[in-house]
Amino acid sequence: MHETNTRSLYINRLIDKISSNISLQSIFDANKLTKSNFLEWYRNLRIVLKQERRLYVFESHIPRVSNEDALIEVKTKYHRHIDDDEQATCVILASMSPKLQIEYENMDAYNLIKHLK
Repeated sequence: MHETNTRSLYINRLIDKISSNISLQSIFDANKLTKSNFLEWYRNLRIVLKQERRLYVFESHIPRVSNEDALIEVKTKYHRHIDDDEQATCVILASMSPKLQIEYENMDAYNLIKHLK
């Protein structure tokens, strides 16, 4: 339950951040995913994530870090991807109907979009 509350708080903070841009907020308000509107919703989601510079999380898996001796550059890329994936996942979930949020809340962005397609 605590994890769900923490994630909900994180989603709400992210929505607040994004809602400062009225045009992006209107996209979310007008286009909640209900499955029957996937193509329109996906197009709008890509616009939002492109503006946030997080669209790449749909196109690649989270990079693997093989050991603690990995190059700092590799670790930095890994952590950035983890953070961007979490934020993109929250945007995705926030733009879904409540029923779909429950169904997909435990997936990362890459697999969530792959599953929806």
